[in-house]
Amino acid sequence: MKVYSHPVKYKDENGKVKDITLDLKENTDGSFSTAANSIITTFPRNLSEGILLTYDDISLKMIPDIGNDEIFKGTQTLENYTGVKYVTFASCHSSTNSPTLTITFNYGVQGNKYYSRFDPDKVNNEIIPPSQTHLLKYRMNCYGYSFCNIVNGTVNTVPVNGDVGYKQQPGEFSTQNRITDVNNKYYYIYQQIETNPYMTNDAFSDEFYDLMLWDAERIGYTIQEYSWNPGSTTLPQYGSNSRLVAMVFNRYEFSSDGWNFHYYMQNSDGTWSHKPGLDNISNCSISDGVILTNDNIWEKANQGDYSGGNLRFFIITNKYAVIDYPFTQKDSAFPFHTTQVSTVFKEIAGEYPETAVDYTIGQEKSCRGDFVKDTDVFRTVPTTTKQFVITAQRSSSLPMQCKVYNNSGFLVASANSSSGSISLNVNMTAGNKYYIAFSVSVLPSNYTFKVE
Repeated sequence: MKVYSHPVKYKDENGKVKDITLDLKENTDGSFSTAANSIITTFPRNLSEGILLTYDDISLKMIPDIGNDEIFKGTQTLENYTGVKYVTFASCHSSTNSPTLTITFNYGVQGNKYYSRFDPDKVNNEIIPPSQTHLLKYRMNCYGYSFCNIVNGTVNTVPVNGDVGYKQQPGEFSTQNRITDVNNKYYYIYQQIETNPYMTNDAFSDEFYDLMLWDAERIGYTIQEYSWNPGSTTLPQYGSNSRLVAMVFNRYEFSSDGWNFHYYMQNSDGTWSHKPGLDNISNCSISDGVILTNDNIWEKANQGDYSGGNLRFFIITNKYAVIDYPFTQKDSAFPFHTTQVSTVFKEIAGEYPETAVDYTIGQEKSCRGDFVKDTDVFRTVPTTTKQFVITAQRSSSLPMQCKVYNNSGFLVASANSSSGSISLNVNMTAGNKYYIAFSVSVLPSNYTFKVE
């Protein structure tokens, strides 16, 4: 772009000298064109159709380049995700004044560890036992999914009470000195369900709120209730420095089995998702299969066993939407206490570029693939321009994959290893941002990597 301190001239179709202006005129097809310029620039209503430049008999169409197309399709892996807009986009509209054009630029990934996405391909896997013990689907229920806590190690491959896998319960992640409190709380809840027909859903959900607070106390995040009046305000979209979850509790009959609770997680695109027990995750309502959104969650969350239940919302801070918080499996129904896996804090790297963690070139990093299809993404900015070497090694001789992307989504380099040992050359430019993604398969395991 050049800026001049004096009017710039051009000759119109009649050869008359005129000043070039930035005025726009609306065309019959709804597009906009420069009104006074030797080079006619035409902006469509949808900028992805391309900007047309015309000068005499010469025309040039500029179509936005969105980088590696595969990175924006589907919801499978880092190559196939849809959560980020890398392209430029525009909106055109008429007004009572002169036509206006607004262009918004949004380049690259916006880092946000609270970013959450509905990603069924990462979770909804069906494999015959005992292989399923290492799949994400069988290592969390609605509570584990919404709070991003999973169980580590072996889970039930033979049905226990009709279930194969593991279901987290509110309160089970609390500290050792809370065990008695947790046991007493559940004893009280069961007692009231069986003996007190007058205790309300709201009162029962208060008890579960206490259990959630004790879990937060142990893991180190904060949780507070968000009071929302759906008749007066719109449910806000969280995700820049906190997350939003919802819990519904319903006592639908007077018996020890006549009650249930369920959790939902708000996604960063304004939808909601949930995981009914050990079933697949879903972004649809339970009964009528409608996609859950900020606009309908109040109405649609209370379906099935939760019809008529008490729906409450909670704000979570200091607990990222990263599924890297595994716990060992509890040994018995009571007490609800598990031990957090020490290797979890090796990297806390998210599954997507948005939730990547910073990496300094030259550092040897100890990491962990916490489940089958776990992807850890690291963000780095080199200070020199050269060819770098990425080396990585799994603790077990099992397959792993490494892919490197630039900040525009282009795949720069990649390597696959069937034995868990990687050496990858990649050219990187000083000052530019890059994303290094490691994926593990077959079994969870530790690994190390270094870039130099």
